[in-house]
Amino acid sequence: MEQVFSHKRNEQRFELLINNQDVAFISYEVHNGKLYLDHTIVPESLSGQGIGKILATKAFAAIQAEGLAAVATCSYLVALIKRNPEWQFIEI
Repeated sequence: MEQVFSHKRNEQRFELLINNQDVAFISYEVHNGKLYLDHTIVPESLSGQGIGKILATKAFAAIQAEGLAAVATCSYLVALIKRNPEWQFIEI
């Protein structure tokens, strides 16, 4: 499965392009210099394949590498952060 990750700042989202056709994404809003991660969307055709976790891992790594501050408001991301101590630099 081919995957291409990108941070699309103009669209306020992190994207994972899969096999050059399907796009999973985490959208966010910016308030007071923080990214508020509000939705995680994975195409139904890819549901149950771990795409959400792959996307979150890449997005969290990008947030950390870019020195950004972030708050997860998406329930899926909050649950992932609670189960993975290495991601607790993202506020919940």
